[in-house]
Amino acid sequence: MKWLLVIIILVPGLLCAEMIEVPREELMEYLARMEKNKVTIEQLTISNLQLQQEKTELEQSVINLESRMNVLSRNKIFVGGNFGYPLLNIDCMLLYQFGGNGLYLLGGYNRGFNINVGYVRRL
Repeated sequence: MKWLLVIIILVPGLLCAEMIEVPREELMEYLARMEKNKVTIEQLTISNLQLQQEKTELEQSVINLESRMNVLSRNKIFVGGNFGYPLLNIDCMLLYQFGGNGLYLLGGYNRGFNINVGYVRRL
């Protein structure tokens, strides 16, 4: 058996103390629970650090992809194309974007060549 000092503050300025007897087995259970909780906290801290590191790696890869897309949009890039059926009266269409300024060129062949130049602005 161990003795435990319990201090209770009833009213500010009035202090009461009482000694109570706690069985040793109960104290050992408390200590075992505390050690188990410490291990759990350490494991959670390690997994949290791993997740934070993975998050920063993913953020860095997103930044790298965005910078690559910005470089591509500054140059002439092939954006898309369409090859349709003769029944729809469309044979082919190509779309190029010039720079990041929104200027594009749409060219196609529909029983003769047609070229459209347009401008698109992001809102």
